[in-house]
Amino acid sequence: MGSFYARILKESPSAELVAVCGRSEERSQKVGQDLGVPAYADAAVDRLIEEHEGLDAVIIATPEAEHVEPAQAALEAGAHVLIEKPLGANAEAAKRIIGLAERHGRMLMVCHHLRFDHRYYNLRTAVREGALGEIINVYARRNPVSSSASRIGGRVAAPYWVGVHDIDLVHWITGKRCVKVFAKSAGSSMRDLGVDDCILSTITLEDGSLFLLENSWATPPTGGNPRSFLMSVRGSKGVGEVEAYQHGFSVYTSNGDVISNSGQIQFFPDLYGRATGIYRDMIEHFLDRVRAGEEPVITGEDGLAAVRVADAIMESLRAGQEVEVSWA
Repeated sequence: MGSFYARILKESPSAELVAVCGRSEERSQKVGQDLGVPAYADAAVDRLIEEHEGLDAVIIATPEAEHVEPAQAALEAGAHVLIEKPLGANAEAAKRIIGLAERHGRMLMVCHHLRFDHRYYNLRTAVREGALGEIINVYARRNPVSSSASRIGGRVAAPYWVGVHDIDLVHWITGKRCVKVFAKSAGSSMRDLGVDDCILSTITLEDGSLFLLENSWATPPTGGNPRSFLMSVRGSKGVGEVEAYQHGFSVYTSNGDVISNSGQIQFFPDLYGRATGIYRDMIEHFLDRVRAGEEPVITGEDGLAAVRVADAIMESLRAGQEVEVSWA
């Protein structure tokens, strides 16, 4: 994601990409050469900031457990920060980052990019305008293929990796907080990676409506369309649904393979040699708000709220019972 964000900045008329920094020397140098900017490796964020005084903003796309240190370095240097989801590996880490942003008077925005997906935006509009009536329940399924868990080495549980997307969406769409969680897990195919195959969470919102969240790593990388991302909102007057991977584009080859570019078309579209789509819209919004000095549509508090619920899911799994979400 970091290299893709860097490309978007390089192509943006709204900003000048100054430098990139990654953990791998080889990867960092390649990205830097491709984009024509200096590259730093081994997470040399302090040196990057020292050699490029006056940075207006920094985008942080490090792994979940490695957000605090680069965020601190950037904020202490006076830069505004756009940071990947989840905001922190847990609520305490997320709160620390928020505290740093407040202390230094800098903007903090979290990359909950689905708020820039027109489909979820329109679903929110329908809910907020009352088209669905009183909301009764929400169902969200976000199941990546098993190779995703292998790729990241099982470093994080599914509620933090993909679940926070739908947790944030439910908060944003309904305007209601998640207050109670009862979670159960199943499966053993991911045991070597130290994560649960599947986690189902029954979540109660503050108005008494229910939110069922399904996150499973155990989706075999089969042909066709193994990924399954769905959100369904049911109310007293109607139903609203988003099927995130169903948007009408697939390529079928003569040897029987199915090449589906749904993810690339929706999230990583390349149009006439330029990155377009949701991520570019998100970054341009961040840049616009930095220039205007206005609050972004996804604040640090929004990011913290999603992590609080993910924490509660894991606590419920450990306790084997319903737990309350901590909002303290």
